[in-house]
Amino acid sequence: MDNLKELLTGAPDRLRYVQRFSTVRVLHRESVAEHSYYVALIALAINRRPRVGPQSSYAVDEGELLRRALVHDIEEALKGDAPRPFKHGNGETFAKQCHYAGQASAREVLYSVDRGQQREHPGAPNELLDSWLHAKDRITTVGCIIELADFLAVLGYLLQEKRCGNVGVYDHCKSMVAYRSRFQVDVFNGFRDVLQSADTLLKELYDEQK
Repeated sequence: MDNLKELLTGAPDRLRYVQRFSTVRVLHRESVAEHSYYVALIALAINRRPRVGPQSSYAVDEGELLRRALVHDIEEALKGDAPRPFKHGNGETFAKQCHYAGQASAREVLYSVDRGQQREHPGAPNELLDSWLHAKDRITTVGCIIELADFLAVLGYLLQEKRCGNVGVYDHCKSMVAYRSRFQVDVFNGFRDVLQSADTLLKELYDEQK
């Protein structure tokens, strides 16, 4: 691994230091690296939960699930984290522009991780970049799980902050209701049990703000 130094101390390592919720006072700082870990763990738990009926089989490739979870925010190693109320408070067009702007950053960071594969197979699709591009695609079950896990990771962080008495995350708490509405579409029908449990926690979070 001739790129081991870059992998351990280069661009991917910056995720340790990119702080989420950087525009508000927080009691516990959460890095993008920590967030990505929780998204991966939550996604794994969602996929392994007991299910009945037509969705009882576990057809999701857990390797792809974990790849998408671990790289879904990797572009932030170079571009930083844009607070959700800012990124999604200016319309879908602006959010898409942020996504496109992050693509070059993701490519640069992931090249340092997957350099050997690219050297041996020049011109071949970068599997990790493909996982980033389709991380939350809403077309595949994997994409739906990652998007839901991303939401739950944010919910969990805000709940911990509020339970510790931090009122500084109020604006983020308010935005969670709008965030939750993104899952009121048919592609998430198979996750209604997870969303119902999340609604109980969301009510706890939101009621504390009234």
